[in-house]
Amino acid sequence: MKNRNLGFVFAALLLSFSLASSSAWAGSRHNGRLEGIAIGVGAAIIGGALLHHYSHDHHTTVHYHSSTPPYYDPPPWGHWEIKRIWIAPTHKRYWLPGHHNHRGYWVPGRWAYRVDRPGFWKEKRIWVSDGPRKRRPPYYYTGRY
Repeated sequence: MKNRNLGFVFAALLLSFSLASSSAWAGSRHNGRLEGIAIGVGAAIIGGALLHHYSHDHHTTVHYHSSTPPYYDPPPWGHWEIKRIWIAPTHKRYWLPGHHNHRGYWVPGRWAYRVDRPGFWKEKRIWVSDGPRKRRPPYYYTGRY
């Protein structure tokens, strides 16, 4: 009981001394104004950076892209094959005007076709699937729970 009374007396003395002391004179009203502004601006900048770091992080990150395309593993149960594909030739239509042939006969004008690009074979790598494989389900239903 005496410890409790002693703590109460000590708290009362501390409170009375803090209220009884006079405030200290810190100089002019304008002294330290620039330092206070600088501290406030710095705190606002740092606080804003800390608060908005996670929401704006994707705008400031640098993404590097490689020149080679990414490699993807082929799907399971199949294999790659190289197939030959025929690319058909393309023709261009043009007008042949009327003229005299080498025997002197008149040949009327007509439309004719000429090969613009000849046909060719092209090799292409394609994925050939072996079809779906049957897999066991993760559990068997026995009809009762």
